[in-house]
Amino acid sequence: GDAQSNITLTHAAVSVAASAADTVYVQAVNCSAPAGAGLTLTVEMETEAKNCMAATYGKTSALNLIRKVITKTSIEEGAQYAREASCDPTPEFYLALMMDWATDGTLEIVPVSASSDHAHFQVRRCLYAEMYQLNGLTELGQILSCGRDGTVCSGYNPNITLERTQTIMEGADY
Repeated sequence: GDAQSNITLTHAAVSVAASAADTVYVQAVNCSAPAGAGLTLTVEMETEAKNCMAATYGKTSALNLIRKVITKTSIEEGAQYAREASCDPTPEFYLALMMDWATDGTLEIVPVSASSDHAHFQVRRCLYAEMYQLNGLTELGQILSCGRDGTVCSGYNPNITLERTQTIMEGADY
């Protein structure tokens, strides 16, 4: 369906399993459902994963572990994007890639300027932030969604740095 009635979200850090060595694996889950229902299902799964880890490791250790896994997997994801790119991994091309990600309606990105050495844009709407805020999970959302942005970027090109002054997740307008 259209973006109004059917949203597909791909989100990391949902399915958690601890091995005998207490290694925690965080896997991606695809959730496709009517708007709202899919978001709620995703939040419930992420909340349960966080709660299981917090019960085992304590809240701070659990969040640090989630952050560590998200950092590692998002750097690898960014490197994969670079390998698949049809041109040099520049900030300008990275912005084009982000604009492509936004076509499903989960993000509303407004480009301000872009060139081979910089890209300036604003995220005007983020359904991930709305989902986490609605469920009182902004701390987790900051790690799982916002926290990935800079590390995906550095995995894409280690010479590109994402500088962000504010996030919708933290309550900013954009």
